[in-house]
Amino acid sequence: MWRSLRSVVATGVGSTRCRVAGVGGTRCAVVFDGSSLSVGGSRCGEDVARSFHLSVTCQASSRSNLNKPLTVDDMTRLGGIASFMRLPVQSDTQGLDACFVGIPLDIGTSNKSGTRLGPRQIRCESVLLKPYNSATGAAPFDCLNVADVGDVFINIFNLPEACNNIRDRYMELLSTGCIPLTMGGDHTITYPILQAIKARRGRVGLVLVDAHPDVSDITLGAKINHGSPFRRALEEDLIDPHATFQIGLRGSCHAQDGNAWQINQVLQKLEG
Repeated sequence: MWRSLRSVVATGVGSTRCRVAGVGGTRCAVVFDGSSLSVGGSRCGEDVARSFHLSVTCQASSRSNLNKPLTVDDMTRLGGIASFMRLPVQSDTQGLDACFVGIPLDIGTSNKSGTRLGPRQIRCESVLLKPYNSATGAAPFDCLNVADVGDVFINIFNLPEACNNIRDRYMELLSTGCIPLTMGGDHTITYPILQAIKARRGRVGLVLVDAHPDVSDITLGAKINHGSPFRRALEEDLIDPHATFQIGLRGSCHAQDGNAWQINQVLQKLEG
């Protein structure tokens, strides 16, 4: 858990305070000052820490120009630009710590289409979100500069070209150190996003919460589709198999052991 905590805190800006609130009034304080991590408080053993709910509470930033979502006092929820949380819109990531970006693509799916409408609908529903979480203490807009950078241009008639469109756009978004928060879009989009991340920052760990592993090889002659992104990602060394987790796998499969391929890949990596 503490390794995960370090990676979370290290992405903060400036001085960041991370509060780990436990049950029964037990608390641990974790402080990251930009260069070192310190842990204090009573009963901070890792056995207790597993039961804690972790929240990251940023100290108020000294920057005075942070973007803020519109509130109901600024504009009724029925109005305003339909950006995520009605945040300001900009075309690039200059000056941003994080950005919301949409990928309206669903031509990689083999069954139901419709996720191309996901980014627009997520933005419409996000008007109900508020900038503070009183239960966890999270206040991201007090320390991070965030904006909506719109949607990625994609060729909806050519899936491989659309993936190139996505990869190229994410290379731009990542060039300033900004963290993109993606609204999709079928699962195909993960593959070109990971390609861009590998090119800019190296391979990464991955947590996938899904009923399906998405490690198919070829479907109807196509190697790129919504069922293959993580097979392609492992083949291209985009993800670290030792730091990749698939949660929630269930349901019927096309073979007797539908999870054999990814398990064998991990075993081969461990043996190698």
